[in-house]
Amino acid sequence: MKKKIIGVGFHKTGTTSLGMALEELGFSNLHGAGVVRNELGNAEMMRLLYENQFEPILEIAEKAQTMEDNPWFLIYPQLDTRFPDSKFILTIREDKKWLKSAIKYFKGESDFRKWIYGHGNPLGNEATFLERYRLHNEQVLTYFQDRPNDLLVINFENGDGWPQLCQFLNKPIPTEPFPHLNKRKTTPLPSRIKRHIKSTLRPHNQP
Repeated sequence: MKKKIIGVGFHKTGTTSLGMALEELGFSNLHGAGVVRNELGNAEMMRLLYENQFEPILEIAEKAQTMEDNPWFLIYPQLDTRFPDSKFILTIREDKKWLKSAIKYFKGESDFRKWIYGHGNPLGNEATFLERYRLHNEQVLTYFQDRPNDLLVINFENGDGWPQLCQFLNKPIPTEPFPHLNKRKTTPLPSRIKRHIKSTLRPHNQP
């Protein structure tokens, strides 16, 4: 039960950038639910999540040093119990910008979003999505309020990047630019990060 580095920020807060950064720092990474879905099947995965039966998912978490995005950001208490002394990273962004991004990218229905928000589509449910996003961030901050050394709150839109992340993880700052997806068109990315993008990004109408 080795300690992990766990991203607990909601999707559309820079979770893919975080995953790529962790890989660039040399960690093996699970981005999103792809491995879980492949091993358990989508229906079984969703059944386990709805029924709060997390053990099979936690067993999959054993396979990597770091993880972020679905479903990891919502099962952080279970991950915390399973992997003591782990580090947690809360990626955030201004809430109305987050909602705008969610509406733009989350097209159609999604089992994951229905599990998280009670609705699969943000359109027509904007207030519910925004309330859930705000509540999650508050819950994470409350959960770690007596453990400040275990939680990093980071906002990539405000310019956070390697200095904050590397200090938190006690890692040297890489010479490569931070892999912020919003800047990838103007900033060359290492081939390793390009491979990550190709292997982990799914169509935006998926969870």
